[in-house]
Amino acid sequence: MLQSNRILVKEQVGLLKLADRYDLFDPESGRSLGHCQEVPPWYSYVLRFVVNKIATPTVVEVIPEGRTQPLFRIRRGFRLLRAVVQVEDALGRPIGTLRSKILSFKIDISVLDTQERQIARVTGDWKGWNFNLASPSGEILGTIAKKWAGVGRELFTSADNYMIELAEDKSGDNKVRTMLLAAALAIDICFKEKG
Repeated sequence: MLQSNRILVKEQVGLLKLADRYDLFDPESGRSLGHCQEVPPWYSYVLRFVVNKIATPTVVEVIPEGRTQPLFRIRRGFRLLRAVVQVEDALGRPIGTLRSKILSFKIDISVLDTQERQIARVTGDWKGWNFNLASPSGEILGTIAKKWAGVGRELFTSADNYMIELAEDKSGDNKVRTMLLAAALAIDICFKEKG
């Protein structure tokens, strides 16, 4: 999955669902690359009946096809003024942090390593459906764009489809690649999802 430069993310449709699941595909071949599933703590399920889901803690496991253990986890705590999301490996060791701006009305997320150094920044357009991942020097490291799913699905469900395109990996640094993929997935799951 980390070697893929293009990943199609399809949210599974569900009625009154309290946790999300996303399928990950290779857009050219249609081959499954794995899935992401939200596994919030039990008290988050209860809170989601009275509080917006985006403000409650959650954990998202990213599981490659053919495996049962996650490749990495995305962990969000309670959200007050801004979201802070931790990314950790399968053993629970920190890889980095995703931090939104305080009280921002658009997507503007800092992607930080474990030393709090900025790896990238995620910014979105005014419509909120197209995003760029850029290095601190401004080099585009990737893009995230919403894919149209048809009138019926768009009007009557909150399910989203996204295409993640990451620049060719020249560094061979799996931690940076993991953080870029985590940032792309976290946009919808941890920063935007209102359901």
